[in-house]
Amino acid sequence: MLQDAAEVVYGYRGRRLRYVLEGDEESEGEGEVEIAGFIIAGRYFRLGGVRVADPDRCRRCGECCRSIGRSIRASPSDIERWIREGREDILTLLEMHEEDGELVTSGELLLGDSKGRCVFLEEGREGSLCRIHPTKPEVCAEYPLNLGGVCRGGVDFREQSP
Repeated sequence: MLQDAAEVVYGYRGRRLRYVLEGDEESEGEGEVEIAGFIIAGRYFRLGGVRVADPDRCRRCGECCRSIGRSIRASPSDIERWIREGREDILTLLEMHEEDGELVTSGELLLGDSKGRCVFLEEGREGSLCRIHPTKPEVCAEYPLNLGGVCRGGVDFREQSP
């Protein structure tokens, strides 16, 4: 369980970037996790606490990315990975403010356009695709398993008995 406040500090653009994780009813009990999942023969395996849905079940309808609202939460490990990868295209969407000469974020990633659609959603003949799929936020990688297992497009990603 989270304490009242936890901080993670990174170097970003030659300055300190402080991630402040504030405990509230919605985030209590959640914690930082590392994404390290893999799928073999249609079954997903948990490593580090993250379950990854079987990508072969995805119909690429894009419903998951069409109604994200204004923002989603990026974890401290998401931010660390994007800094390491030099992903300015993602980091510039991170809500930050300056406080005593350092950058501070709560992890809000402003991905939603004026209609609440993710700015990284790309739609084409092959269906809907995520332009940042290999490094997308953990909350996206865990979807829909982090919300009961059935996606907005109606596909059931829960583990099924053979």
